[in-house]
Amino acid sequence: MLDEQVLKGNWDEVKNKLKEKWDTLSDNDLRTIRGNVSQLINRIHKKTGESRQTIEAFLEEVGDPSFLSHLREQMSATAQQAMEGAREGYQVLREKYDDTEHLVEEHPASSVAVAFGLGFLSGVTLAVLLHHAPQPSRLTQARSTAEDVGKHILDALSGMIPDSIKNMRRG
Repeated sequence: MLDEQVLKGNWDEVKNKLKEKWDTLSDNDLRTIRGNVSQLINRIHKKTGESRQTIEAFLEEVGDPSFLSHLREQMSATAQQAMEGAREGYQVLREKYDDTEHLVEEHPASSVAVAFGLGFLSGVTLAVLLHHAPQPSRLTQARSTAEDVGKHILDALSGMIPDSIKNMRRG
């Protein structure tokens, strides 16, 4: 990306070239950037759908290409640091897992008791939460049950009534 100093110094020229390249960009889109190259690339990407690589390549053409090289180096270093952090985190997690596994092997009864206690505590907590959940009133439940029973009785009786009697009642 362009250096913020270069971008601010050549902003009018860069802005005009950006608007020539991507006519969907408005002055308002570019006004809030204020020299922040990351924001500029993100705004162009969101507004135009253009790939970040294409935007960076264009900015290299219109601005100072050394800054993009520097930015790529910074991004690569940051990615490397993130990878190292993830590896270290995994290593610590693996060590703690191994320690826990060793502890369970040394004290199986205590481990089972702790697991049982945690499971029991979780079950009690869930039961208390469900017990306090709003439930339909008894009248609503009774009405629903009565309607279901009535429908079953009508269905059963309708099979016993001859069609001639059913038709007489309708007519």
